Amino acid sequence: MEKNIEYYMKLPYTLIVDVEEGNDGDCYVARLQEVPDLIGVGDTPEEAIKELNINKRLKFKTHLEMDIPIPEPTTYSGQFHIRVGPSIHKSLSKLAVSENISLNQYITNILAKAVGAAEQAPKKKEKNKLHQRN
Repeated sequence: MEKNIEYYMKLPYTLIVDVEEGNDGDCYVARLQEVPDLIGVGDTPEEAIKELNINKRLKFKTHLEMDIPIPEPTTYSGQFHIRVGPSIHKSLSKLAVSENISLNQYITNILAKAVGAAEQAPKKKEKNKLHQRN
């Protein structure tokens, strides 16, 4: 497949939209995790994303014309390998057996809970920040 502008525009980049405080009030900033120097700013999330997409097309077009590499999104296999001490392995295995599930499923459940908690922490922090301003 030819890696032209349309190829890069359709890739599943990780979109991040944040609210940032400015002198003129809050604004939304959209960025791509894989291309951190590329942003879009707007009064609404939709405006910020629209500007980001315009800037993305311009940046990628320039990079292609100048033969500058364009970062692509990372793909994940769903597998990673980790070494743990024998006592941790034993404890995890016993806990998995007690729940009548595989060790793999038990560890997946633990990780899912931890990721969920970590993803909720910034939202709670932002809510507290908003309450402090009011």
